[in-house]
Amino acid sequence: MQATEVVRATTEVRKRDRWDPRFYLKDLTSGNVTLRNFIWFGAIAVANSFTLRWRGRRYPHLCGQAGDKTPHSSLNLQPGEMVQVRSKEEIMKTVNSNLRNRGLSFDVEMVPYCEAGSFKVLDRIEKIIDEKTGRLITLPNACIILDGVTCGGNLSTNRMFCPRAVYPYWREGWLKRSVSDS
Repeated sequence: MQATEVVRATTEVRKRDRWDPRFYLKDLTSGNVTLRNFIWFGAIAVANSFTLRWRGRRYPHLCGQAGDKTPHSSLNLQPGEMVQVRSKEEIMKTVNSNLRNRGLSFDVEMVPYCEAGSFKVLDRIEKIIDEKTGRLITLPNACIILDGVTCGGNLSTNRMFCPRAVYPYWREGWLKRSVSDS
C-alpha cells in the first residue's frame, strides 16, 4: 500500500475510543503489542493521564531550552557509520519550547533511544515526499535515520501502540559518532 492511500485504508480513531480499554485489546490480540508492553505502557498512559491533571506534565517530561535560535551542527554522517544518541538533557538544549530544532521535532518516542547503545546510520534524508500534496520537497537541513530505530507509539498521547514503525528523523547535533567508530 502506498502511504498516499493510508486515509482510504484506515478508519478514524474517535476521541472517545482512546479512553476505552477494549480499543487497545485489538493491538494485543492481533500481536501488534506483547502482553508485557501492553501492561507496561498502558500503566504509563494511565499514570500520565493523572499526573498531567495534577502536575501539568507527563512522563517522560520534555522541555526545550534553546530559545528561538536553535543550534546547527554537522557531522556529515554517512550510511553505515555507527552513532550514539545523545542524552535527553543534551538534546533539550538544542530544541526550542516547541521541541523543534530548525523545524524538525524531537518526539517523545525518541527518548528511549537516548544513550541506549550504538546504531548504524541507515541514510541521510535530504528530500521527502509531502504525503498531503505528493510533491517532492528538498529539506534545507539534512536529517538522519537510524537502522532499527522506529516509533512504537508507546509514549505518545494520541497514537498508542502505533504499528507503522516509522523512522524518526534525527538532527546530527542529537547524535555523536560511536567511540569505536572515531
